[in-house]
Formats: sequence, C-alpha cells, structure tokens
Amino acid sequence: MIRYKDAPALARASRAPEEQLTLVRDEVVPCQAQLARWKIVPWLLPLAALTMLLGYSGLSLALGLLGIAGLCLTQQERRLWGVARKQAEQLAVEVKSTDAVGPLLDFARWEGTEATACHEALERLLPRLDTPRALCLSAPQRAYLRHCAENQAPTVELTVAALLVLSSTADRMAIPIARKLAVSSSSQRIRDAAELCLEELCGQEI
Repeated sequence: MIRYKDAPALARASRAPEEQLTLVRDEVVPCQAQLARWKIVPWLLPLAALTMLLGYSGLSLALGLLGIAGLCLTQQERRLWGVARKQAEQLAVEVKSTDAVGPLLDFARWEGTEATACHEALERLLPRLDTPRALCLSAPQRAYLRHCAENQAPTVELTVAALLVLSSTADRMAIPIARKLAVSSSSQRIRDAAELCLEELCGQEI
C-alpha cells in the first residue's frame, strides 16, 4: 500500500515514467482490494445501533468499533487511491515505451479520472506492441481490450488497436466480437481490423 507521505516522492523518483507507472499500479492493487472488502462498512454502524436497542451491548460495541475502524481505513485508502490516480494521469502523458501498456490498461479499466489520459497513451502505444509483450498481458487486461473492441469505445483508433493486439495474443474469446464488428461496424477501419483479427485467429475470411 502506498503511504501518503511516500506518494509525492514516488512521482519525483528518478525513474523512467514507464517504471514509475508500474510501481504506482503495483502499489494500488492492494488498495483497491481493500476498498472492495470494506464496502460493508456503511452498514456496520446502523447495525451496531440496532443491536444496542435489542440489548446486545457486547455485540453492539464490537460492531461499532469495527465500523469506526473500517471508516478510518476506507477514508485513508480512498485518499491514497486518489493520489495514485493523479500520478497515473500525469505519467500517462509522459510514457513512450510499450512497457507501460499493462499498467495503462489497468488504470483505464478502473475507469477513474485518469482513464482519458490512459486511453490516449494506449492509442499511441498499442499499435507498437509486439507479440511477446502482448502475450504477457493479464487476463483482466485482455478482457478490457475485448470490452473496448466490443463497444467500439472510446475511439475508433483504440478499437482498431485492441483488435490487432487481441489477434496477436491468439485470444479466441475475441472471435465472436471480431465476427460481429466485421459486418456491423459503421467504421471501415474497424471492419478491416476485425477481418484481419478473424484471419489471424481462425484463418477464416469473411
């Protein structure tokens, strides 16, 4: 987890932007998981009040303390998550190497304020992603590429790049998406990319 006092130092570190972005991503993954686990927190304090009314003072005290602790932790995690997202937004503008594609996909799929900058960086970098690096993308990262392709969002450029990267990863889950886009997309560029994707994935021409 990123410590609040360390966040500015991390952004100023004498490392390449790609390495900084990877470090920020790796630090906030536990933070995101913690926020997901504490979604129940808002219900603990009302539940503590209810158990107090029912006469279960011991249980009420335990729930109350757990709720207060959860609120404190959640607020801290939200603050750290916000710092990390600002860093990601700044770094996305600076990255030039395809080493940043994985972290960019992660921040983009989390759909925060940094997503726009990440999408713009991905438009620049995905067309340059070679097959060995594409094969290193995680399942959630490939799933986000399929999401972008299927929804033709946020831009034509990213949709085309997503289809071509999916074809290089031999992601057969992209076949139905490519088949649909090849005949239904209003963009000729997307239709062409979908046809290439299909040819690569299953050796089938439209």
